[in-house]
Amino acid sequence: MKKVNTPTPFREVPFPKKHWFWKNMKDFAPNPLEFIVKNISELGDVFEAEIPTRKFIMTANADLIKHVLQGNHRNYRKTKAYDDMQLLLGKGL
Repeated sequence: MKKVNTPTPFREVPFPKKHWFWKNMKDFAPNPLEFIVKNISELGDVFEAEIPTRKFIMTANADLIKHVLQGNHRNYRKTKAYDDMQLLLGKGL
């Protein structure tokens, strides 16, 4: 059964083990999709990932994705990280 761990104001978002300097970069960079699938499987449908200069919240929860991309998209700004992520995700977001 798939773990569901939608964060609440009283619970922190789980995160995978990370290196003190590289954070999750060494695990993420070679195969981003594998990193995401593995951590969703191990940590649940919401988790935090970090590279040396940024933190990301990853989710496989359809309701949260809809909340961010459709229902409240004006509350979320696209930063330089968005430009960088286009290499992986394309321009569809």
